[in-house]
Amino acid sequence: ETSAARVSVLSATGTRTDFATGLVAPYGLVQLTDGRILVAEVNASRVSVLSATGTRTNFATGLNAPIDLVQLADGRILVAELNGNRVSNITAGTRSDFATGLSSPIDLVQLANGRILVAESGAARVSDITAGARSDFATGLIGPYGLVQLTDGRILVSEFSGNRVSLLTLSTTMTVAQAGLYNPSSNQGDGAGFRLLGAPVPGLTPTSLAALNLVQGIPAGANAATHPAQYAAAGANLFTGYTGLNYTRPDADDPLVPGRGFWWNLYDITVASASVPAQFGTGTSSSVELTGFALSATGVPTTADVSIPFADNVGAGTDDFQMLANPFARALAVSGITASGGVVQGTDVVQAYNPNGRTYVPRIGTDRLAVWQGVFAQLVPTAPGGTVTVTYAYASTDTNPAPTFYGRGVAEAARPSVRFALAGELSDGTPVADSAAIVRFDAAATAGWDGFDVSKLTPPVAAYAMLAPVALRNGEPARLAVDTRAAGSVAVVPLAFTSTGAGRFTLTWTTDLPTETTATLYDAATGRTVDLAAGAALAFETMAAQEWAERFTLTVAPGGVTAGADGAEAAFGLSAARPNPASSRASMVLTLDRPQRVRAVIVDALGRTVAVLHDGEAAGVVALVVDAGALAPGVYVVRVAGAEATLSRRITVAR
Repeated sequence: ETSAARVSVLSATGTRTDFATGLVAPYGLVQLTDGRILVAEVNASRVSVLSATGTRTNFATGLNAPIDLVQLADGRILVAELNGNRVSNITAGTRSDFATGLSSPIDLVQLANGRILVAESGAARVSDITAGARSDFATGLIGPYGLVQLTDGRILVSEFSGNRVSLLTLSTTMTVAQAGLYNPSSNQGDGAGFRLLGAPVPGLTPTSLAALNLVQGIPAGANAATHPAQYAAAGANLFTGYTGLNYTRPDADDPLVPGRGFWWNLYDITVASASVPAQFGTGTSSSVELTGFALSATGVPTTADVSIPFADNVGAGTDDFQMLANPFARALAVSGITASGGVVQGTDVVQAYNPNGRTYVPRIGTDRLAVWQGVFAQLVPTAPGGTVTVTYAYASTDTNPAPTFYGRGVAEAARPSVRFALAGELSDGTPVADSAAIVRFDAAATAGWDGFDVSKLTPPVAAYAMLAPVALRNGEPARLAVDTRAAGSVAVVPLAFTSTGAGRFTLTWTTDLPTETTATLYDAATGRTVDLAAGAALAFETMAAQEWAERFTLTVAPGGVTAGADGAEAAFGLSAARPNPASSRASMVLTLDRPQRVRAVIVDALGRTVAVLHDGEAAGVVALVVDAGALAPGVYVVRVAGAEATLSRRITVAR
């Protein structure tokens, strides 16, 4: 009640009672998702919070006739300032510009498709301010005042001076922006490097990207006047296809197809097109600094399912990675990506590239891909030379909340898992990281390579360090990003490590395992065993570059389950060696029903002890790692003596 300086409660029968009084021309009201109630006080230049009992406190001050409020699907709070001719962001209680250059903005609404509209009572129009810049949505109105979208999708506007309510036809063209190349919520860019992207609307080309930032090494299109070359003699920084062996360079007019990913290497520097050396050829694009840089495209968003064929470049059952992408102007759940003519390896796993950490990040199941997000997926055709058709379901998209641009790490509730993260610094000061190392468990999975597993990708940088679970694939060790093991039994998982230089590293983990499950990590280089439940980090260092080697062993055992001589449950057991025969390293699992002193040794054919695997107190699940590379070829026996029994297992070392 603007003139009565109050907000009232109306009963079911229309009876009015005071809720909050002493306000100054209260106008717009909104209840936030956290339950708080905000009111815009036009003549007090403020937005206030009303408690459950109606008590007023300041939320944002220094506003210029605040008149209407809206909370967006991503949580941001906007206010229309009637006399300020602007819409401001007051999410944190302080004002910052969201959209300026308006004419008496009086009402705000966010549509179901995410677009933000504002009625401008001083300009006879309704404008679209989704990306912060104003564009016409509807014109020729007479005093537009209030806006609403009906449940059937129609949009109505009340025209105060026209004495009417009008129906607005929903324009299909919109601007799709991604205001930050790493984390949109921070409104910051990050450093130079590759981005794995995807067009959110049809009709984009390399020429479209050249209007935003530097595109180079790209030949002219068929019509050079509309699609000129972009410094064709320079090294390409845009790649739109992957053959399984290398990437392809597009021409300036080649379409950036929604649903197909592309790499764009960006440089955090300002370089005008006029200053590019002549030997690189001509172009229209300029390099701009990445701080504040936004991806932006105007087009007609797709609102139907998208199907894209991907030809088999390598062969059935091989690591045929393809660049996929979210084809929509809305966030897409990974579970909405399906395949015909083959499978997406891992059933619901794709990998986004995080340029800030220079590592791949697995996106799984209900994890959501942001607008403009490109990903890698491992596609396996049914038959060699076949085509896998990937379908993106529009029904699996939404706008609330907006995911982090490269993907957000969300614990996967559907499958118990251990997720590892590696971070460190090489001796030359280069930071390195790896987030793509997950061991998960599923009742339908096996210990070896199967449809739930996903291969490891090497990041597109010169310096890196990586960790990878290892499983047997066609009898050979395969390094994985996601290793899915059978649920309900003891799992011994080698973890391979590599780095391009000496350095110091920290391995951390998060676990989502059933109660009573035990999980330990063994470091073969130091002999240290860590209970994952008792700690959350393991620091280590290397003195030189490291080729792939199975340095760590993860052992996971369900509560009450231990491996006996024949694989059955037992209170004191020793599993068979895996792999067996072994050439470099093998693992065994010792399970104990109570703490006791244990001595585990390797004995050769003459009965001589050639290695000691453990000598001391032990409890629970213990990983025994055999360094087969240090033994001569032949047959050996691993003998474990405890307080209750002595067990032996045979292992063969072969070259």
